[in-house]
This record gives sequence, C-alpha cells and structure tokens, in this order.
Amino acid sequence: VGIAQSVILNTDQAVLDRFRFWAVGSLQGRGMELTVLLALVTAAAAVAAMLMAPTLDALSLGKEAGRALGAEGRSGWLALAGLIVTLAGTTTAITGPIGFVGLVAAHVARGLTGPVHRRLLPQAMIAGAALVVVADMLGRIVARPGQVEAGIMCALIGAPFFVWLVRSRRVARI
Repeated sequence: VGIAQSVILNTDQAVLDRFRFWAVGSLQGRGMELTVLLALVTAAAAVAAMLMAPTLDALSLGKEAGRALGAEGRSGWLALAGLIVTLAGTTTAITGPIGFVGLVAAHVARGLTGPVHRRLLPQAMIAGAALVVVADMLGRIVARPGQVEAGIMCALIGAPFFVWLVRSRRVARI
C-alpha cells in the first residue's frame, strides 16, 4: 500500500473497514446493483468457457496434438486467457481476493469427473461456489456473534488441502 493510500485508509475508519473486508475476502456488505451486473458478466463468461471446453481439451494435449485436432494454438490460448481473466476478475471484484478456491475446486472436480473439460468446468464452478458458501457459513458459526471472513476460512480449509496435495504427489527432486 502506497503512502497516499495509507493516509486515506488511516484517516477514515469507514474506508479502512471496507478495505479490510475486501482485502481478506468477504461476502458481506455487497450492493445488489454491482452484484447483478457482475453476475451477468460471469454467467456470459462461464457459457463461453463451456463452449471452449473442446478447445481446452485439445490444447491440454500439447501444441502439436492440439493443432492436429483442429485447435488454433495462439488464438485458443488468448481466448481462454481472456475468459480466465474475466471470470477471476468479476468474482474478485465482488468478494475480494479469496485464496485457494481455484486450487481446491479444480482438484476436487477433476477427482470426481476426470480430465474432460465439458464435465470438469461445471463441476469446478459448483465446487468453488460451494467452498465459498461453506467457508462463509463456518465463519459465521465459529466466531459468534462476530464473523470470520470467508477468505480466512477458505485459507484455513485450503492450506491443509494444498499441503496434502503436494505431499500426496511424487515430486521430482532436483
């Protein structure tokens, strides 16, 4: 945080509170106007991602195999990167930076559905949403009458999952 931002945050308690809640990731206190607009953008990007699932399957096989299957490498990757930025950006704009959601949701979904993206993507979307809702509910329960923000609860769930994931995989030693 720069000096000007520090001065603004430290002189106005309401701004500091809003920044703090956004910085740790929270579902609390979001206006419906912004939420509806970003939900529409997210839904459109999710539909586009589903339409690009065959391209993602082909590109995940490698450059040459993807090209042989008809996936245009550079334009396919650019379109997918745009969708990823749109999906991550809209959800971060609403909730703040909630960590571990993509890691946990993607691995859980892949374990349930396998590598085919037309099945994997919807499962990962559902798993990610479920993780955030469960984290938010747990945060409201464990610190009653207060609340632990969803971002902190996701970190408490996701960090052990990440450790388990790393330890369960054989990693080549250098």
